[in-house]
Amino acid sequence: MKTKLALLVIALFTGLIGYGCNLLDIGSHHHEILWALGSSIAFLITLLIDVWLFFAIAGEEAYQWST
Repeated sequence: MKTKLALLVIALFTGLIGYGCNLLDIGSHHHEILWALGSSIAFLITLLIDVWLFFAIAGEEAYQWST
């Protein structure tokens, strides 16, 4: 059950980040090097936070096989 909750939290967090990126309209700035660098760092940090959230919420349940 914790795994499903963790996946839901990750989906909500990533959706919020995506909404923020859409508000900033980063897709139209991909040709500018600072926007590209900044957005790639933001995406990498988002990925790292997603992984941390998963293991922080799911805990040991993430490593168990369902029987």
